[in-house]
Amino acid sequence: MNELDDSHSRYALSDPIKLLQPSLLLIEDDPQMGGILMELLEDDYRAHWVTTGKAAIHEFGMNPYDAVIVDRRLPDMDGLDFVRSARREGITVPMLMLTALSSTEEIVSGLDAGANDYLSKPFRFEELNARIRSLLRGYQAQ
Repeated sequence: MNELDDSHSRYALSDPIKLLQPSLLLIEDDPQMGGILMELLEDDYRAHWVTTGKAAIHEFGMNPYDAVIVDRRLPDMDGLDFVRSARREGITVPMLMLTALSSTEEIVSGLDAGANDYLSKPFRFEELNARIRSLLRGYQAQ
């Protein structure tokens, strides 16, 4: 991979002001949902979208992120497993689990796995954005 391929260099060339925005990793396998989220997130964040847990693990090795939005049901792993694995590796980046699974047991499982927040689909974008800002405030305070 050359240096222009990473997401941060791409922003530096196209819009240097974007480098001042928080970086988000979106892990969402649904193309429609992922596309909508990216369209909404790109105004306020440097957002990068992957569709599998394996791709997300690779991204963590390549680029720093300020927060992660992870779908619970991914094609190659459960979002809970992704979060648990990241926490075992010492990754402290705030993570928000975004999923259609909305029972109390599912929410508790997500938070106990290491997610900092949990939001059930369907949701309002304003609420998602507020939760992201909250996560980033807490992370920056550390």
